[in-house]
Amino acid sequence: MSTDRPTPAWLTPVSELLAQPVPEFSPPVTPEEGRELVRRLNEPGGAQLPLNESEHEFVLSEPAVRDGDQVERLHQALDEDGGNDLYSRGIRAGLAYAEGRTSAPLTGHQPDGPPLGADLYREVAVANESVQGALDQPLPHPQDYVVGVEATCLWLICHTDTPPLDLHT
Repeated sequence: MSTDRPTPAWLTPVSELLAQPVPEFSPPVTPEEGRELVRRLNEPGGAQLPLNESEHEFVLSEPAVRDGDQVERLHQALDEDGGNDLYSRGIRAGLAYAEGRTSAPLTGHQPDGPPLGADLYREVAVANESVQGALDQPLPHPQDYVVGVEATCLWLICHTDTPPLDLHT
C-alpha cells in the first residue's frame, strides 16, 4: 500500500484545477459490456486496466467480480493450508462476507442480500485506515486479521491480481 495520496482539490490552486482536462462523460455499462469487463478484469494483469467512471461504478455496483473458479481455488488453498493464524482467519472472514454468509468483518455492515463491490471496498477503506492508525476508535481485531480481510476484499473486486493466499497454480 502506498502512502502517497493525491493533493485534495481544496488544497490545489484554482489555476491548476482549471487547467485539468474535463473528464469525458461515459455512458452506463451495458450488460454485454459488463460481462466483457469482468472477463478482462479476471485475466492476468486485469487489475491494472484503466477504468472509466462508468466501469468503476459497474464494479462497485455488482457482487464480487472475481471469477468463481478462482474463488473456489482460494477456498481449496485455505483448506489445504489448514492455517488458523490471524491472517487466514481474516481471509475466511472476507470470503464469508462476500458470499453473504456473515456481516462485514470490520464494519459489521449487513447489506440486504450479497454485498456489492462498494460494500467490499468499504471494508478495504476501514482496513487501510486501521493499518495506518488513522481511525478514531481502533478496531477490536489484530492487524494480521485486518490485513487478511483487506487483501481478500481487494482481490474479490479485482483491484489486485494477487490472491491473498497462494492458489497452488
